[in-house]
Amino acid sequence: MEFRSCQDHLSVEHNKNTSSEHEQQQLRNLLQLSNEQIDKLRSDLKQSIIKTDQYERKIDELNSRNNLLEKKLIETMTLIDLRNKTLIDYEQQIDKFKNDLLQKHKDILDKQFHIDQLEQNLINKTAEVAQLTETLETDLVKNQHREKFAEDNAAKALNDIKALQREVNKENFLF
Repeated sequence: MEFRSCQDHLSVEHNKNTSSEHEQQQLRNLLQLSNEQIDKLRSDLKQSIIKTDQYERKIDELNSRNNLLEKKLIETMTLIDLRNKTLIDYEQQIDKFKNDLLQKHKDILDKQFHIDQLEQNLINKTAEVAQLTETLETDLVKNQHREKFAEDNAAKALNDIKALQREVNKENFLF
């Protein structure tokens, strides 16, 4: 019985052993499969690290380009701002020149109006002078006629006086 019990025990142990060997084999297979997967994952990880490094270099390169473009953009914007300021300054100068020209044009129009008034005054004064000259000439002619008439009258009166004096002298001679 003991023998049987030993046999049973041996059989159980043998089964356990077989089962353990089988489990051990499965574990070996699983370990080998896991090692293969780990090796594959290591290889994938290395590939990923290589790609990540490549991506990082590409990102660094793109960041560098981006920084360069940003710097160029800032320089361009600064240049555009300077040109815009220059244009605004020119526009302000043009507006100032325009206002100055408008003021000068107004002054010229005012002076031209004044000149036109002076010309009209000159024309009026010239007409007055012409009228006064004509009146003066007419008066001079009238005065000349009066003077001639007065001279004629004076000469006639003188002749009359001489004639009367001769008569008086004749009568005085007779007395």
